Amino acid sequence: AQGGRLECRPPAVGRPGPPTDRPAPGRLSGRVRLTAWLVAAAIVLIGTRGVLTGRLPVVGQFVPFPSWSATFAQFGAGWHPSGVGTTAPVTPALALSGLVGTVLLGGMGLAQKVMIFACVPLGAWGVVRLLRPFGSQRASLVAGLAYLAMALPYDALSQGRWGALVVYAAAPWVLTQLCRATGLAPFAAVHDPGTAGASPGGPTGMLAPYDRRRLSAWLARHPTARRVCVLGLLEAVLVSFVPAAAVVVVLTAAALLASSVVYGEWRAVGRALGVALGATAVAAAICAPWVIGTLAAGRGAVAVFGVAVPASEAPSWGSLLRFAVGPIGASPLAWGFALAAVVPLVLARGERFRWSGRLWAVALVFWFAAWATGRGWTGGLAVDPMVLLGPAAAAIASAIGLGVAAFEEDLRAADFGWRQLVSVVATGAVVLGGVPTLVSALPGRWDLPVNDFSQSVAWMYAKTASGSFRVLWLGDPRSLNQGSWSAGDGLAYATSEDGGPDARWLWNAAGPGPAAELESAVDLARSGRTDQLGRMLAPSGVRYVVLLTSLAPEITGEQTPESYPVPADLAPALGRQLDLSQVVTGTGITVYDNADWVPQRAELPAKSAAVQAAAPGVLGGPPGASVVPGAVPVLPGPAASRSYRGTLSVGTVLAAVAPSGRWALTGPGGSPAPRSSWLGWAAKYQVTNPGVGVLRFDGGAVAPVSLVVSILTWLVVIAALADRRPRVPGWRRRRGAA
Repeated sequence: AQGGRLECRPPAVGRPGPPTDRPAPGRLSGRVRLTAWLVAAAIVLIGTRGVLTGRLPVVGQFVPFPSWSATFAQFGAGWHPSGVGTTAPVTPALALSGLVGTVLLGGMGLAQKVMIFACVPLGAWGVVRLLRPFGSQRASLVAGLAYLAMALPYDALSQGRWGALVVYAAAPWVLTQLCRATGLAPFAAVHDPGTAGASPGGPTGMLAPYDRRRLSAWLARHPTARRVCVLGLLEAVLVSFVPAAAVVVVLTAAALLASSVVYGEWRAVGRALGVALGATAVAAAICAPWVIGTLAAGRGAVAVFGVAVPASEAPSWGSLLRFAVGPIGASPLAWGFALAAVVPLVLARGERFRWSGRLWAVALVFWFAAWATGRGWTGGLAVDPMVLLGPAAAAIASAIGLGVAAFEEDLRAADFGWRQLVSVVATGAVVLGGVPTLVSALPGRWDLPVNDFSQSVAWMYAKTASGSFRVLWLGDPRSLNQGSWSAGDGLAYATSEDGGPDARWLWNAAGPGPAAELESAVDLARSGRTDQLGRMLAPSGVRYVVLLTSLAPEITGEQTPESYPVPADLAPALGRQLDLSQVVTGTGITVYDNADWVPQRAELPAKSAAVQAAAPGVLGGPPGASVVPGAVPVLPGPAASRSYRGTLSVGTVLAAVAPSGRWALTGPGGSPAPRSSWLGWAAKYQVTNPGVGVLRFDGGAVAPVSLVVSILTWLVVIAALADRRPRVPGWRRRRGAA
């Protein structure tokens, strides 16, 4: 009461009880937090300055995007150029990338950099949000900075591993949703949208003004279902870019459940596994056309998660525990993060101790998964170990933050000096653990190469004047710039059209389809059963064979990229082929020219030899003799197009595109040309009148229906999660409950 007037003030949010001048444990001033984050951001920007302001090299999964319109068009095309062509639906990643490019006014180069480099701050922010329920701003800050200082994201940058960066950014957010799903303290106290007033008779009556017929209103009354949809939408975005993210989500929940062996609470932690499985089902529904197309590959569907690398190239236990699986962070100082994460197991009590144990369970499970996958123990399921390290890094960084919270809350009651010593050592370990990353930031590129192999094959684009062609790429899957398929022994193969690939080849179909014949031909050459590999590749339109043995060219004094060896018998086998000749030889790359190549779209005039005589000659004939004598290129057009137009003469048109049954040739006058099979999977068309013809893909109603279903599913889930209710401060909710 002041001056005869009674004044009532609501208590501060999160600080119940009478006001006090003593600051709450772990609370930091806004100036301190801002300064810390500005310094951290400055270090990251210093380390990235050479890439942000310059050209992004084409290494690993860092490949350029076509125009935003071409990106959208490829998503809805119903046909994908991977291999020799497929009608399997493509991943929504193309549409999401095109959407980002649209927001950025069509700047796909800028969109690519945003989607890559935004992963680093998103991951750090996610760790801060994960620890927020523990009530210590200092703990959240330290955990976020520790996550930012680990070498993992910068090793991923240096090797062009976009998938690992995406999982690094998303792992803390996935952990947050699963931890909240358990309902255990302190996450039980987190007020998500819709948890207050979860029932019509709830204390706040928040749902009264809303139309309960809406799906969003139903989700507001059922927080668990809402969380399933939230995590499902997040997982749908993740699996669009990194299909292995589906494994990450379920394995994270399973790791949390495994911790119940020690702490009990099976039912509470079991809810997290239920939410993870439900979210995976929601993500599958959102990406239904692509998921169905992937499952259609049968047992080969697991290839969508990745291609196995040689077991000899698997990271060691030490590099996994230090999150140093690349050129950055190899110093022994990086052990400091794991050492500091042990502190809460020693000092913490109550919920902080239990959650530190659960986080260690997550880290151990993913460390072992990365170890086992790298050594091929998981069979066909070959997930990149760097992808699996994302959740482990998030768990360790969070455990470091819990160590800080334990120092604030639990150490005050301790009487032994060794506990304080442990805290000091842990703090020093975190600081020292970030030193290797700090040193690697000084050059300004995170060891990302300046030059790449796209410059070594840029001359190929000028060769399209003599006909459209394919390029067969061979090498370790980490060195290829597109989605690939396994050829055994750690070797992968992939194709592109008219030169190097762009982002349209980054996410291939799960199965190679007829392109598997390319791998069979290479296998024959490796085993010494043919010396005319070019003749076997010719019907597929393969003009060049590119062998890669490193991430980028090695330039003395400028860059020393990662080396990725291939099977020892491959290079000698290619060198023995009578119809392949080397046209480019450099460090890490060898390009072979196929003397027997046939254009993807070729015409055999009627006066030439019969086409039927061409097929038996595929496996025989003198080197350099064309598989289809007299064939000339026709129907020019850009790579990955669904329509080609050009002048035709009377004769036979050969089209090396699959599935041949979905391609129709319209001759002069608009009359369809008769089609028949050629070499089992390609097509040949009989042209009876000279004039302009059009070869066009006809996907029927499947492609547009799949596109509409996909877009509607995304919009329905997003609209259902849109919370249009007015925000009510927490003190008002508590006052209403009182």
